[in-house]
Amino acid sequence: MDSETLFIFTGIGGHNRIWGAFNRITMVQGWHIIRATVSPYSLTYWEPKEQASGLIRPSAFLAKDEPKILSAQTERTSQIENYTTFSKLEGSQLQGGLADNTTSYKLDYTAPSERKHWQFILEHKNIEYELGMGGGSGLTGFIGTTTVVRRMRV
Repeated sequence: MDSETLFIFTGIGGHNRIWGAFNRITMVQGWHIIRATVSPYSLTYWEPKEQASGLIRPSAFLAKDEPKILSAQTERTSQIENYTTFSKLEGSQLQGGLADNTTSYKLDYTAPSERKHWQFILEHKNIEYELGMGGGSGLTGFIGTTTVVRRMRV
């Protein structure tokens, strides 16, 4: 390779920074953070479960060719408000070494006022990192594949 050759790559990247008044173990029982790109879609999903109440407070974002097409902050089914549902799936080969034996996820994004629904399946392929914190708890980062299962009218 010529030392003068310049390579330029463009793509999608991101950064997570979680700030809080207290440490995360005091504030939440657990969470899921998902980011994926399946051309032409990009999605994020953040699901913290509150320590005190046990409530799940999701935040979801879906874009198509960069512009946002949906955001949602609830998992409750609605005829008016955008919502998302998150389901754990089991049965694939790869799972982490902690207590949760989930091998893939299903994310549904619904915009009832537009009568649109998108479904994505995210399947684990490799473990990027794992940090056990005792008693089967800890952090596992997976790399995997994401599939758009369907986009449909509701």
